[in-house]
Parts: sequence; structure tokens; C-alpha cells
Amino acid sequence: MGREIRRVPLSFDHPLHKVWPGFVYDGPDDEEAQEAWERTDPPAGEGWQIWETVSEGSPVSPVLPTAEALVEWMVNNGDGSRYVHNVSREAAEAFVRVGWVPSGLIQDGVLYATVEIAPFLGEP
Repeated sequence: MGREIRRVPLSFDHPLHKVWPGFVYDGPDDEEAQEAWERTDPPAGEGWQIWETVSEGSPVSPVLPTAEALVEWMVNNGDGSRYVHNVSREAAEAFVRVGWVPSGLIQDGVLYATVEIAPFLGEP
């Protein structure tokens, strides 16, 4: 659980910070219906978007056309949270390469949060 990069259509317009409905069962309180339910991912596409995976899962960045544009967004804007805000270029580029980071990591007594963890993870 942390942050991941999803490739979605450039026209994808799901509201930021709102759980994707395909990730959560929202049907009748019926065991058979619950067992038949299958998770559905957002549509795949050529855009780049950051999703939080700590809760059920929701987008936290705009859809951007390239990996480089996503790096620039992280370095220059971020989502205002402590998880994707004031990110170093090294961490943003590593995150794009790795594609996923956990919520936190303690390395040599220092706590790192989400995207700043990416340089420690190595190559995918």
C-alpha cells in the first residue's frame, strides 16, 4: 500500500481523491452476489497518473501525456500532500521507473514517505 503509477486514457476524467468504484463492492448484502463480484480496474491507456493504494484506491494526480510530464508535475506541483509534494527529481524519476512505492520506509534511522522511497527500491 502506498502510491502506484497507472496508465489510463488521456481523456480519463475520474475525480481526484475519489475511490474508483470498480475497487469496492457496492451491491446487495447477499453472499452469492458478493462472491460473484469481480474487481474492475480503470481503463488502460497511454496517459500517466499516480494513484494512492492506502485506501481502496483513487487517483491523486492529473492524467499526463508522458512519463517526463509526470516527473515535472511531481517536482513542481505534487498533490499538496506530504506524499507527493516537493519531490526530488531523482525520486520522481525513480518512481516512474519502479512504478510503485510503499507508504513509508525507515533507512539508517531516517523515515522516508512514499515517492522519496523509490531510489531505494532499485530497478523493477
